[in-house]
Amino acid sequence: MTSATTTGQDGTTITGHTGPLPTSLLDQVLRQSFGLEGYVQHPLGGEIDQNVRITGPDGMRHFVRVTRAEPDSADVLWQNSLFHHLAATVPDLPVPRLVPTREGKFLATVVHEGRTHVVRVMSWLEGRVLAELDDHPAALLRQLGEAAGRLSLGLSGMEPPVGVEPHDWDMRRAAEIVEASLHAVQDADRRESVRTIMGWFDDLLPAWDRLPRSVVHQDLNDANVLADADEDGVLRISGIVDLSDSLHSVRAAEVAIAAGYAMVRKADPLAAAAEVVAGFHSVLPLTAEELAAVYPLAAARLCMNAVTWTRRVAESDTPYGRSRMRHTWPAITQVAEICPDVAEATFRVACGLPPTREQRAVEEFLAEAARDGAPHAPAPQLLDLRPASDLYDEVDWHDATAMRASVDDVLDGRRRPGYVPHLSASLLLGGRRRPGADEPATVQVGGSLILADAEEVASPLPGVVEARGGAGMPLVLRHAVEGLEFWTCWWGLDDAPPVAATVPAGAPLGRAAASEEKDPLGSCVQVQVHRTARMATWPPPRAVPPSARQVWSHLSPDPAPLLGFTESARNRVDGRTGGDRIQRGLAAICTFSSTPRASGRRTAAE
Repeated sequence: MTSATTTGQDGTTITGHTGPLPTSLLDQVLRQSFGLEGYVQHPLGGEIDQNVRITGPDGMRHFVRVTRAEPDSADVLWQNSLFHHLAATVPDLPVPRLVPTREGKFLATVVHEGRTHVVRVMSWLEGRVLAELDDHPAALLRQLGEAAGRLSLGLSGMEPPVGVEPHDWDMRRAAEIVEASLHAVQDADRRESVRTIMGWFDDLLPAWDRLPRSVVHQDLNDANVLADADEDGVLRISGIVDLSDSLHSVRAAEVAIAAGYAMVRKADPLAAAAEVVAGFHSVLPLTAEELAAVYPLAAARLCMNAVTWTRRVAESDTPYGRSRMRHTWPAITQVAEICPDVAEATFRVACGLPPTREQRAVEEFLAEAARDGAPHAPAPQLLDLRPASDLYDEVDWHDATAMRASVDDVLDGRRRPGYVPHLSASLLLGGRRRPGADEPATVQVGGSLILADAEEVASPLPGVVEARGGAGMPLVLRHAVEGLEFWTCWWGLDDAPPVAATVPAGAPLGRAAASEEKDPLGSCVQVQVHRTARMATWPPPRAVPPSARQVWSHLSPDPAPLLGFTESARNRVDGRTGGDRIQRGLAAICTFSSTPRASGRRTAAE
């Protein structure tokens, strides 16, 4: 395509456009070439091309696109081949269909101001763009994913284009595009969010060549997808428009872009994205590596949108330009706070998939090691903190002092350790609920050891300190055992080893931090297991809402075997005061010694 620089319909400086055709000239082309006479023109928005809705005397409507190009240009030929291919492969998918001219061609040409323009007429699709809708129900987002999957299937047999010009929305160029425009972003917090997200994109590069390839629409943003109400008033996806940015790229880009824009204007952006991903996966199953790539790709696409339009607005301020990024920046702020590991697990749960192979490997290692365990002495006492527990029968759970006395009694004056299991609900956490409709975080992530103040805790495995913790942050250890690498997080310890220190199995990690009077459990050391450094150092939450329990079972293996318990204590709570005793320990990895209480220390067996 020959380039020409001018001002586009949105007022920004662009390449490849010479301004709109006059109404009279376009009317002449429509009449002479397409036999469309007496049609009223309604200009529409657009980034580069001139887009027009035309309405005939009988109410029939068509979409008209005017492109400054030669009829045999690579871009025009490529776009028309996409329309023809989709008409053949997915005839029921709601995408525009090209309308032939009187001569049976699918475009007409006209010269204006010395330049050739291509005019194409397409079928009109009813509906409103998603960007104009105040609400996107979950069912609609699931349909969006299904439509994206069908579109991807329809395009899968196409060969890569030849000679097509690159553009600013090519996901393969995300790092380049963002870096070229980031200087225009004046807000330091926004720049930091962008750099966080683009770091995730960089982390994908080693796996990039392994991701499946296909022709992708490349631009399933909320201005290119239509929805309309059916006869029952239920919103349905009614159209996918604008194939002009289609490229051969990684297949996951299709669902990632749709999911990215679905996160805009959402209180829970991850839940919205999960609906799109699940819909896509139900039509075209994603590989494990694709599922891991979707969220970083989606977030990177939002960054491409925001920084590109920020630069364009800085160069030529227009309402159109501002509208294209107005809601994107708040979404980026939200998205940058969500760890990609959490997104991947959320998508796997939404798609009905098991935990990742890496997660299962860690769980299997812990379970196998636990089978050789020996009994604890004294046996730890399981604490049932669920709302129905009879631990609360004789005490007001709002009274921290009374609760601590009750726990001390169950633990025999703390001569016996207590344990609160992984992903168990706690009525005590319900007291932290804030005003509002948000689901409270009442499910503990990881297991908690209930100990005496200053009691020494030993490392169950050899490890290297990657973060020392403190001020609400955990001590983080990296473990490399039998070809596996995973991380443990420890909250509630004082006197932790320094960063980079090597900690042998059985060596002290620190002492249980002195508890505050307002803490109903007293000294508590909370332990989590994670399969990635990113998740361990995020840091992970200590409690999550009940609806997130399954996601966190994908993210954080049960630490019970690591702490000396042969099975998930979560499955052994039976509602009796204090819960069941835990009968077996993990001698080879971590057992509490039978050293007299006066020693004030628990050690790991060698």
